[in-house]
Amino acid sequence: MQTLRHFSGRDLSAALWLDFSCSSGGIAYFAGPNLLFPIEPHVFWPFVHWLPRGLAVRLMRALGSRKVLDANSASWWRLHAWFDGFEVSNALPYFMHHALAQGRKGWRFKPLYAIPSRLLDRLSFASPGFVFILQRPYPPHHG
Repeated sequence: MQTLRHFSGRDLSAALWLDFSCSSGGIAYFAGPNLLFPIEPHVFWPFVHWLPRGLAVRLMRALGSRKVLDANSASWWRLHAWFDGFEVSNALPYFMHHALAQGRKGWRFKPLYAIPSRLLDRLSFASPGFVFILQRPYPPHHG
């Protein structure tokens, strides 16, 4: 098992890592922040992930943040382009519907159970982050 963490913003870095690390039938787990969501989920600052990295870090430090931006965000559509050639399963609806099983209790999480999985799947492009299970297809059998 290999881990790719906080890769650079270059499109090819994630795609190449997946291409070389997953053999036929191989499975990878991907979780990452959504570029289009207005609050960066690692640091809980609005809009900083839309700024050039150096500017964002200087701004956050100047305003007294102890945590600075160190993750890279991508949109739903860019990730799907990176994952071309893989079978992609959106795991976010599963995780959202199983929030209580994951130790999430209280009134804030109960509305998640009322949202149908298909709707959660359709709205995932707007979530704060993404969770995908990727599988490299087996080659077709020749014979």
